[in-house]
Amino acid sequence: MQKLLHILLPHLRARRGETNTAKTIRRTWRPMLESLEDRTVPTGMSAIASNFNGTAIPAGDSVWFNAAFKASGLGTGPVSIHVTHQEIDFSSNGVDYSVKVPDSIVNFSNANTVASTSFDAGQKAWVTNLPMSWSGNAFLGGATFVADNGLAKGINPVTWVGSFETDTPGVKLNWQWGAAVYTHFSSDYNSLNVKPLDSNSATVYHNSDHAGTPEAFKPFVIGGARGGGGSNWTGSYSGTAGVTPTVVDFHAPGEISGHVVDNTGAALAGVTITLSDATGTIVGQVTTDDHGYYLFADVAPGSGYTLSASLDGYDSSSDLSMTLTSGENATDLDFTLTSIDQSGGGDGGGGQS
Repeated sequence: MQKLLHILLPHLRARRGETNTAKTIRRTWRPMLESLEDRTVPTGMSAIASNFNGTAIPAGDSVWFNAAFKASGLGTGPVSIHVTHQEIDFSSNGVDYSVKVPDSIVNFSNANTVASTSFDAGQKAWVTNLPMSWSGNAFLGGATFVADNGLAKGINPVTWVGSFETDTPGVKLNWQWGAAVYTHFSSDYNSLNVKPLDSNSATVYHNSDHAGTPEAFKPFVIGGARGGGGSNWTGSYSGTAGVTPTVVDFHAPGEISGHVVDNTGAALAGVTITLSDATGTIVGQVTTDDHGYYLFADVAPGSGYTLSASLDGYDSSSDLSMTLTSGENATDLDFTLTSIDQSGGGDGGGGQS
């Protein structure tokens, strides 16, 4: 994230009148303006800076940050868009805050006749399934921030940044974000019942609420952040930023590797490492080499993988759970095994990652 902010720093400096040296920016960044429709950033990274309104946020209330988007260039589909490394940064009363936003996975298909949004705890991501075409905005992602000490009025800037990827060339997004305050909310994202589209017919929520509305908590909205309470359940939207997502292969395989030692720190050779998928099916087994290292190559990306380690004469380790992101490698998934003689026949050693 520091790298992302370093690249985007010229955007933020420009709002203070400093020189903008970023080659991809053709005009001065002015986050208070609402007309940013043509600002397409071809790098796949995007940030929107906006502000909170003049209503202070009481201690203990929750801010529902939510983003919405329109897409073009989808073609006939199917298409997937992933938004990762999302963060919302702001300062209040001399304190800096950084809100981590879960990843977003948006899938477009003609098979999706009814749009849906849910939170996948395994992937730690919002998963939104949409038809190939629709009217209005669609939900992009969201995060809850509990204002334990309250927040000042008029906070400026409040900046949402993220990295956008797709599996389809030619896709472009225009996105924006809002924020509303709730006196009662939930950290269980699936309990929010987030509306996936503005549409009053293409979702299970047959109303005119905006995409991103937490349908289950509408009675608890009040003024603050970017909302005025009442029926403003998402808060007013920021300016719109355009982004061309980086094209990637979401199905590119990766590697899983690690090291196994005994409780004295000595490497263990011949340890059987078993890799199982989310259903418990074994997808591979390898043994550690003379130096205690193991490697699974060409592993399909996915969540819910489990690693276990076993060796005769040693207690079985605690399993390790992991998610493998497309085209990336999961390293340093290490185990420590305890000799049965040394453990006195105990219940098992612990895995450590």
